Amino acid sequence: MKNNKCIIVSIGTSLIENIAKIYRENINFNLNELDVHLFNDDENIDNEKNIYNDELKENLKKRIGEGYYNKINGILQRLFNNSIEKISELSAELKTIFKLNEKEKINEGDLIYLFPTNTKKSILCSLLIADFIKENFNINIFIVITKLLKQANDRNFAEKGLPEFLSNLTNIIKKHIDEYKIYILPTGGYKALIPYMVLLGILFNKPENPIHINYIYEESDVLLDLPILPIGINIYEIKPNYQKIRTILSIKNFPNIDDFIKSNTIKNLLNVKNGNYELNTFGELIINDLYLELEHKSKLDIQASNIFILEKLKRDNDKPDLLKYYKNLIEIGSKFWIGDKLPEMVDHALYHHNNLFEITDIILTYLFSKNNDFLKPEELFILLSSIYFHDWGHVISYYIDKNNNKIPLLPYEIRDFHHILSYQRIKNNLDELYNDLKWGNDKDDMFNNYLNIIGHVCLYHRNNMPLKSNGDKNFKFYLENNNEYKPLEDKINCLKFEGKKLNDIGIDLLFITSLFRVIDSLDTQYLRIGSEEELKFKFLTFISDIESEESRLERIMKDIYELNKKDEYNDKCLLNELNNIYNKIINSRKDNSYNPRSDLDRLNFNNYLSFSFLENKFKIYFKTEQLKHFFKHLYFESPRITYQVNNSCHEIIIDYYKNKNFDAYKKDLIDLISKNLKGVNLLELEQMFNEPKKIIRNEISKDYENDEVKKFLKGKKLRFIYKYNGEKI
Repeated sequence: MKNNKCIIVSIGTSLIENIAKIYRENINFNLNELDVHLFNDDENIDNEKNIYNDELKENLKKRIGEGYYNKINGILQRLFNNSIEKISELSAELKTIFKLNEKEKINEGDLIYLFPTNTKKSILCSLLIADFIKENFNINIFIVITKLLKQANDRNFAEKGLPEFLSNLTNIIKKHIDEYKIYILPTGGYKALIPYMVLLGILFNKPENPIHINYIYEESDVLLDLPILPIGINIYEIKPNYQKIRTILSIKNFPNIDDFIKSNTIKNLLNVKNGNYELNTFGELIINDLYLELEHKSKLDIQASNIFILEKLKRDNDKPDLLKYYKNLIEIGSKFWIGDKLPEMVDHALYHHNNLFEITDIILTYLFSKNNDFLKPEELFILLSSIYFHDWGHVISYYIDKNNNKIPLLPYEIRDFHHILSYQRIKNNLDELYNDLKWGNDKDDMFNNYLNIIGHVCLYHRNNMPLKSNGDKNFKFYLENNNEYKPLEDKINCLKFEGKKLNDIGIDLLFITSLFRVIDSLDTQYLRIGSEEELKFKFLTFISDIESEESRLERIMKDIYELNKKDEYNDKCLLNELNNIYNKIINSRKDNSYNPRSDLDRLNFNNYLSFSFLENKFKIYFKTEQLKHFFKHLYFESPRITYQVNNSCHEIIIDYYKNKNFDAYKKDLIDLISKNLKGVNLLELEQMFNEPKKIIRNEISKDYENDEVKKFLKGKKLRFIYKYNGEKI
C-alpha cells in the first residue's frame, strides 16, 4: 500500500503577473526584463540534486537578480503575511496544491517537483512558490530545469524543448511510480504543456500504479480529476519502424536518418550523442517499457494481469505474496498449450483461457462488491491458477502408469481424460515449474502446499468426476485397471495449503471446484473461435487434413489386410475387430462405460498398424464431429452477465443472444463444407439452432444443473440463472 505522494507541478508566471496587474504601483521594474532564459544550452544541470534548499535558492536568486526576488517577495509578505490560502488566489499552481491538500492531505514524506520553463520569470515563480510550500508543508521540494524549454517563440521550443521536458517528466515518474502515488498538476505554464502532461500520465497509468491528474480552471475553485482515458501508444507507427530503430541504435555514426526513417514522430524518440543515436528518456518509455511489453505479451497475458480482482490476493506481510506468485504464473501460463494434440477442437488454449479470466472477473467483481470477503485470498489464488492448469493435459500424448510405463493415447483419450493428464503433468513437471514459479522453498513445498490443491480442482473440473461423498459414483479410469477416483470431499482432509488443512483455514475447495465448473461451461461464444476468416482457414485445413488422413487410412487398411491374410486369427478379420471397437468407443464416450483396452490388448494394440488405424479414424472423427461445436460457439454472442440479490441470495444472470453475423457466416461455411466434405450431416448443422434454448439447457447449463454443484454453490448463497434473449430458461 502506497502512503506517500509524488506531486508534479508545471510552473508558469501567473503569480507575479497577477501581482503586477493588481499592485502595479508597488513594482518599480518592467516584467519583460525577466522574459529571458536563465540557463544556456551548454550548461550542465543535474536535476537529481536540485532539491530546494538555501544553497539552491541563493544560487537561483543571484542568477535571476536578487532585486527582482526581494521586490516580489516583499509585496507578498507585506500584503498577505505568508498566508498560502490568500496567495493561492494569485497563483494557479498554489491554488491547485492547496485544494489537493484539502482533498488528500499533503504529509511529511511526500515529494513535490516543480517544472518551470527556462525563463527568469518562471523560475522566479518557482522560488516564491517553493517558499510558501516549505512554509506550510514539511516536505521535500525539487525544481526541475528544462534548458531548451524557453520562451514559446524560441525556435527550439517545440522541436527540442518539449522532448526534453517530457524526458525530464518521464524520469521523475519512472523513479517514483513503484513507491509513491503520482499526482500530475498541469495547471501552470504554457497551455501547450497540458496535453503532453496528461498524455504522459495516461501512458504511465496502470491498474497497479494509477496516475492522478488534477486541474483547476482559472475562474474556479473546484479541483478536477481529469479522466484517464484508455489511450495507448501508436503501435501502427512503431511496429513498422521498430527494426529500423534497432538498426540505427546499433550502428555508429549512422548516416542520414531522414533517408531511413520518414516519420518525425519516431525521430522524436531519438537523441544524438557524440554522433551516435540513442533513445531519449521518452523513447525508452515508449519503446522499451510500453511497446516491447505489448509486443511480447499475448492477449491472455494482458487480460490475466489486469483483472480488477487481483487486489483481493493481497494478504498480511508475514505470509507469502500470492499476488507475486500469481504474476510468476502469468509469465509462463500462455505457453502451456504449445503442442496441443487436439488442434481440431474448439479452442482450449489462449482464446478459451482469456475468456475464462474475463468471465471470472465479471462474476467476482459483482460478488466482491456485495461481500468484500466472498473469497479468501487463498481461495481466489486457487481459482485463478486453476484456469491456467485445467486444460494443459491437451498437450500430452501418453499416460504414465504406476509402473512408469508410457501408454500411448488415442485422440479421444486425450480429450476424455485431459483432466487426469493435467494433474499428472503437474506432478511430472515439478522441476521445470519450480524453476519458473518459485512458489515456496522447493519443488516439494510448492507441490504439497499449492499445486496439489490446484491440481485437484483441475482433476475434478469435469462433470463426470464425483464431488460429494455418498453422492456421485466414483470415476473408473480404465488406463489404471479401472482404478476409481473417489469423491473430492473424501480427499480434502489430505490436502494442505501452506502447511495447514483446508478446513482449518476456511478454504472451501468443493465450492471453488463447483464455481470453476460453471465458469468453464460459460465460454460458449463466438470469441472462442476467432474471426470468421480464421474459422474459414481452419475448416480448409480440416478439409485438407481429412483428405490426407483418409488416404493414409486406406494404406493402413491395405497393410492390415495383407498382414491378416498370412495370420491365422480365429478366422476373424482384424479390420472388423478394430472397426467394432471404434464404434463401441463412439457410442460410449458420454459415460465412458466401455473399456476398450482389454479388447485392444487382445488385438496387439501396441502393434503400429492397429494403433495407427484407430488414431487416424479418430482424427477424422474429431475434425468432422467438431464442426457442430464450432457452429454452436459461432451462434452465440458473449454472454451478458448481470447480478441481483434475491432473498439474501446472490444471483448471477447469464443471458445469451444470437450473434448478429451468424446467418451470413453460416451460409459461407456451409457452402465451404458442402463443396469439400462428404458424409457431413448438413441438415443437422442447419437445424441445430432452431432451438437455441435447448442448447443452453442441455449443454451450457449442464454443469450448473449437476445436483452436487448446485448444492455447494447454494451453501454460499450463490445461484446462476440462464436466459436467452432476456427470457428465463
